[in-house]
Amino acid sequence: MSTLSTTGQFVVTGLTSEKAAREEENNVFDYPIGIASTAVNKYQLVSKELDLELLANVQSTVDQINSKKQEAIDLGLTALGPFQPGVFPPICSFYSDSGSVNNNISSGNETDSAVEGGTGAGTTTPAVSYSIVRKDALRIRRYPYLENRQAPNDNALQGLKFPILNSGNVGQGEENIWFENSKYTEGGSVTYYVTTDEGDYSTVGFDGESGDVLGRYYPVDPTGTAGTSVISIPGELSNGFIFVPEDGYTGISSYLTGIQTSNWYSYSSGIGTVPCEWNTDTGELVDLGLSFFQLTAGLGELTVSIGNICAGIASAQQDALDEIDTLRVGIQTWFVSANTTKQRKHGAQLELWSAERVKIRNNEETNGSNDFARDISEAIPATEAADPNLPTNNNTADREGITADNTEITSDSK
Repeated sequence: MSTLSTTGQFVVTGLTSEKAAREEENNVFDYPIGIASTAVNKYQLVSKELDLELLANVQSTVDQINSKKQEAIDLGLTALGPFQPGVFPPICSFYSDSGSVNNNISSGNETDSAVEGGTGAGTTTPAVSYSIVRKDALRIRRYPYLENRQAPNDNALQGLKFPILNSGNVGQGEENIWFENSKYTEGGSVTYYVTTDEGDYSTVGFDGESGDVLGRYYPVDPTGTAGTSVISIPGELSNGFIFVPEDGYTGISSYLTGIQTSNWYSYSSGIGTVPCEWNTDTGELVDLGLSFFQLTAGLGELTVSIGNICAGIASAQQDALDEIDTLRVGIQTWFVSANTTKQRKHGAQLELWSAERVKIRNNEETNGSNDFARDISEAIPATEAADPNLPTNNNTADREGITADNTEITSDSK
């Protein structure tokens, strides 16, 4: 599998061949670190080319991962049914302790507490734990003050963000980073928790369920389903004896195949429970009383033998998680060459930014009013002024060709 390394060598060769020309131009302080215009776009396009290749080879995998996350979420919601604490219990058994729901898609775990009583005629509902799920994403580490020509400033590296890498920002950023579950730990010490596609982040953790959340993942507990044999599904039976479950239960029918042995109870008929079969393919109920027709149209409740339905949902959830693990393998190998190029450019941007500060400061100190040098207190504010000619990805530089003002800024030695 390609890792972009062959293409990445282009910029190394190009920078070396242009070294002499850049050093010559460095002697002209008014135009620090300039390179021939015919070569500038080559360096810019190499970075864009690497990012575009990265997107072409990895983005579809990221989309599949997030699709599998949504599949696992939807399975849990199906098994949950119309669960409401104190009102409706869940269809299947779930974990009651958030410490038991750790998984490879969690950005944090929470629990809906158990409720005794409530509005559902004294219904008791168990504690149900879940994971908060955020997206996997390809992101860039970006310093807008540097890249948007908003410096000189006190610090060109202020305003750090981690926006999603897309076709509109290829060639930007200090590096590309693979974010799993919107979290990234750098050097084993600092964790960045990204909350928006635009790259806003925190280093203290996510704020509950704010930000780019795909949903809640409720993992079914397969060990808790052994004693579960039936499920009661409220709904409405038409005059043609077609049963339509209530909204909260509609998804469950996809896990009940063929004709299920059931019991129908009409809320208004007074007949009582009627044995029947439910054809889940057509929604039709068939009376098994045989002696006379007892099914009554209207609102009621269908009790269905569910067998291993909940264990099946738990198995399907685990399959989705396993596929996510498989899809994630090898993604990191695509970043090496692109980041090597980006870090060279980032170092060049910092040096050009620092050089511009030095140039402005020197001009202010030597070209004061009445041919007298200005006081340093006047020169510094001018140095901080916005400069429309700061470097972008169109520029590159050799760090040996200029000395930065290290009292104001530390250059990236890369």
